[in-house]
Amino acid sequence: MINDLIPELITLGKGAVVNDSHIPCILIADDTSLISPTLSGLRAMLDTVGEYASKWRLKHNASKSCFMIFGGKKHRYGNKSFNISLNGTALERVFNVKYAGIDIDSNLRIRNAVSSRCKKEGLTVVKTLSPQLDLLAVVWEKVVIPIILYGSELWSEMTKQSICELEIADTRLAESKDLIDAVLKKLLQYYLDCYECQRE
Repeated sequence: MINDLIPELITLGKGAVVNDSHIPCILIADDTSLISPTLSGLRAMLDTVGEYASKWRLKHNASKSCFMIFGGKKHRYGNKSFNISLNGTALERVFNVKYAGIDIDSNLRIRNAVSSRCKKEGLTVVKTLSPQLDLLAVVWEKVVIPIILYGSELWSEMTKQSICELEIADTRLAESKDLIDAVLKKLLQYYLDCYECQRE
């Protein structure tokens, strides 16, 4: 039933236009994300969503809803407060959010995503595996690296600090399991190559 919301948003004529395609929203399961280049467009789409929900007796949890302005704190809007609401409930402005398992911040920076994934996934592997070189290398390559690089298509330029985080994660794994230098270099080269492929 929520799919019928899309034609209403398209008819409204608000929302983002990408390569001549009008994309007012993204629906993933029961999550709805509205995309608008203007605040007035966002407000109009939120009104449409509210009316649609009332018409079909759907409930939107406005307390779990938020909005983000891409461009971050130094954007022309800065830390200015906004009157953005859904069904009369004010929405919180956020500067980072996890959406569909991807960490997104308002500047599309990757530092926090790389840092948290390296710490979480690297430690999980070290804690759960016995020191079998072949098994560890396979798990690192097939499980950990894809998790760390998930959503990397959205990453902006990789900073020296983020590359350092990835190298430290690899080094910790090597030290914990006495991996030989050749394996360490191979794994490091693997995910740096993956990152380069994602950027192309």
